[in-house]
Amino acid sequence: NMKLKNRYYLLRYALLLIPLFSPVFSNGSVVKHPPLPPQNPTAIDPRQAVGTTDSLQRIKFLLQQNEEKEALQLALNLLKKASLKKDSVLIETSSFLIGQIFSKSKNYEKSLEYYKKSYSLAKKNSKPKYLLNLEIIIGTIYSKIKQPDSATIYYQKVINNTISSPEIELIRSRAYSNLSGLPILKGDLLHAQLNALNALEIQEKYNNALSTAMALNNLASVYLEQKRFADAKRVYFEALELIKNIDNESSLSLKEAIYDNLSWVLFQLKDYRTYIYQEKSFRIRDSLRNEELSGILATIEGRYNAENIKKKEQLKTAEEKREKEHAQNINNILIVISLSLLIGGWLIYRYLKLRQKNLTLELKQQQLIQQNNLEQLQN
Repeated sequence: NMKLKNRYYLLRYALLLIPLFSPVFSNGSVVKHPPLPPQNPTAIDPRQAVGTTDSLQRIKFLLQQNEEKEALQLALNLLKKASLKKDSVLIETSSFLIGQIFSKSKNYEKSLEYYKKSYSLAKKNSKPKYLLNLEIIIGTIYSKIKQPDSATIYYQKVINNTISSPEIELIRSRAYSNLSGLPILKGDLLHAQLNALNALEIQEKYNNALSTAMALNNLASVYLEQKRFADAKRVYFEALELIKNIDNESSLSLKEAIYDNLSWVLFQLKDYRTYIYQEKSFRIRDSLRNEELSGILATIEGRYNAENIKKKEQLKTAEEKREKEHAQNINNILIVISLSLLIGGWLIYRYLKLRQKNLTLELKQQQLIQQNNLEQLQN
C-alpha cells in the first residue's frame, strides 16, 4: 500500500509542472518570443537558413523533428553572432531557444542557465505576459531539480504581479497550481490547499475545462494527503467529468494521474472499483509510453537512415576515387610505354643512320682502294 501511495504521489507532483520544452499553457496561451520581422512561413524552406529570421524558424523546425543536436549548434551560432552585434533582443530569443533544447534533452541545469540569461534581458525588453510565462518555466525547472524554495520565488513573482487582465490571471492560476504542490513536500497542507483553491477560483472564472480539471486534481490531492478520502473522491470525479471528451496528450496525462490517484482513494474507501480505475491508469500510461517509444524509434530510424545515406555517399566517393586513381595509373603506364616507344624508335633510327653512314664510308674506302690499285697498274 505504501508503494502505491508513493507512486501516485510522484505522479501527482509531476502533473503540477507545465511542459518545459513546449511552453503552451492549458488556457491556450503560448509563450511568445520577442518581436521579430514579419515573415511569411511559406516563403522559405524551414530546412534552409539564410538570415536571422530564417535561422530562428529552422531551429524551431529542427526541434519539431527531434534534431536537438543540429538545433543546438545553430542556436549557439546565432547567440554568438547576436553577442558580437550586441543585439539584446536576438540574444534573449536565442537564449530562450537554447533553454528549450536543453529542457527537451532533460539537461535542466544547462536549460536553467540559458532561460535565466533570457529572463535577465526579458525584464528590460519584453511584455509582461512573456516575462510571467518565463518565470513559470524557470520555477518549473527549479521544481524538476528539487529546489522548491527557488521555484517558490519565481511562482510568487507571478502571483504578486499587479496587472489585471484575463491572460495574466490565467498565467497567475498556473503559478498557484504549480505552487500548490510544493508545500506538500514540506507537509504544509494548509498552504497547499489555499494555493489549489486560488488556482481553481481563477480557472472556473474563465471556464477552461482542462485547466480547471488540473486545479481540481491538485485540490483533490491535498484532500488525499489530509485523508479526506470522500472529498478527494468527489473532486477527482468532477475533474474527470470536465475532460471526459478531451483526448489530447495533456488530457490523457491528466486522466492517467487522476485514475491512479482515484484508485488509491477508492481502495481506502473499500470501493471495489479501485482496480477498474487502476487498470485505466495503466492502459493510458502504456499508450503514452508506446507513443513516446514510437517517437524515439522514429528518431533512431531517421538518424540511421541519415548515417546510411552518409556511408553510401562515402563509399561512392571512395569508389570514384579508386576508379580515378586506376584511370590515372593506366594513363601513367600508357605515357611511360609511349615514351619508351619514342625513345626506342629514336635509338633505332639513330642506330640505322649511323650504320648507313658507316656503310657509306666503307664503300668510299673500297672505291678509293680500287682506284688506287688501278692507278698503280697503269703506272
